[in-house]
Amino acid sequence: MRKIILLLASLVIIIVALLCDRYFTYGKAIYRYEQHKEALSKEDSGSIYDDSLITHLPIITIDTHNQKIPGSVIGISSTGDDYYEKGDNGEEEIIVDIKIFDNESAQNNINDVATLESKALFAIRGNSSRLFNKKSYKITFVDDENLEKEQEVMGMSAGEEWALYAPFLDKTLLRNYMWLNISGSIMGYAPNVRFCECYIDGEYKGIFVMMETIKRSESRVNISTYDENTRAIPYMLKMDRIEDDNSQLVTFSRYTSHLDYAAGFTILYPGRLNLNDTIKDTISQEISYFEKSLYSYDFNDPQKGYEKYIDVDSWVDYYIIQEFLANNDMCSRSTYLHKDKGGKLAMGPVWDFNNVCDNYLEVEYPTEGFFFADDRIWYEMLMKDEKFVKKVQNRYKELRKTYLNEEYLLNYIDDTIAYLGKAVDRNFEVWGYTFERENQTSIFEYLSPIERNPESYEEAVNQYKEFLIKRGKWLDENIDNLSQYCHYSRNKLFVE
Repeated sequence: MRKIILLLASLVIIIVALLCDRYFTYGKAIYRYEQHKEALSKEDSGSIYDDSLITHLPIITIDTHNQKIPGSVIGISSTGDDYYEKGDNGEEEIIVDIKIFDNESAQNNINDVATLESKALFAIRGNSSRLFNKKSYKITFVDDENLEKEQEVMGMSAGEEWALYAPFLDKTLLRNYMWLNISGSIMGYAPNVRFCECYIDGEYKGIFVMMETIKRSESRVNISTYDENTRAIPYMLKMDRIEDDNSQLVTFSRYTSHLDYAAGFTILYPGRLNLNDTIKDTISQEISYFEKSLYSYDFNDPQKGYEKYIDVDSWVDYYIIQEFLANNDMCSRSTYLHKDKGGKLAMGPVWDFNNVCDNYLEVEYPTEGFFFADDRIWYEMLMKDEKFVKKVQNRYKELRKTYLNEEYLLNYIDDTIAYLGKAVDRNFEVWGYTFERENQTSIFEYLSPIERNPESYEEAVNQYKEFLIKRGKWLDENIDNLSQYCHYSRNKLFVE
């Protein structure tokens, strides 16, 4: 009897340990529904040129009622900023009708009963991606009175704002889906994603990825709700192109020129309805306190240094992901930070992996080298601290056994492509011309130099795999050399 009790107790401990491993890291939930692993995949049929298509992927249809979709780039201002086309009546967003077909137990067709029908605000979104022929879109669901309304979308938790991302520059179609999922498993939260197929005004537009946008909510960035009656302020910031509005921050890194000259901080939360000078000053001061400590002689002091202000583990994970993928946007564009009441400043969530693994328009990234260890705001100082570097090295070696393991990554790619199935062919029935050399002429739609652009889907996938394999092997061989950035001779001695 005692043996049975001990055996049962052991089983309980193992089950609890497995659940904890599955659901938590650094105390944060990491379990994710990954569509290609858990959704049903059945044989598709029909044509994209009529309403006969039957697909295992969710379908989204957008009816603009023949309105012009605002958001296309139509020029560059005297300050170098893009300015965008507006709707027929000067709108920045138009009202459209959206239907989503997502029958998880069967296949989908636009003649089925829709899983979701709603009105929505709709516009083209993105930065450089606005120039692509295949546009990405911002969707904000609204009710009959045009007030924002949360909706559950393709099995993801309810939210009012979504991004309908169009893989165009990424010919594999995989990067955002794959790395948002993997990053979420590593860091605790990244926007959830679902592949789908899209029709706009009855015209088939190919494979898209429906993505949660980065917002404060219990199911997204779960920080406390702002309360004007409490002194502590939960907040979320975005580093990207400078925007000329009231939500911009001026911090120590701005007026000391450590920040990229064209980048700025935007306060995403608290939102603009609550934003005032007191809140801006408080947040600016908190960021500046951290930055002043980091760029000081006491930067690695346990009491006075940077550790007092930041959630170090999140900064370690963020660096590893960005460095592993050679993400040019790191700490310049699409970079988010957040801080809860009583908490420390955390990096993330991550966003936008369209350009990773040598897929950036203007800059070619080899598989060898540390690209960001001394070339990005904040990390140029963090890497001077031996303790931080050791954390990066140990965490990298740990992740190479799991989420960054070569076999895991290659299987992830193959399994996702297998799940997409015939949808890949349908996508390139529309966009296949982008593989043809004679069409690869626009500097805004193709990689430079021209030889970097794949000429087939298979070549695009092979390029992607080859980068990941070589990058991982180089980092395996050189991760201990990251210690050079914190070595005494580099930081204390001057040698002519």
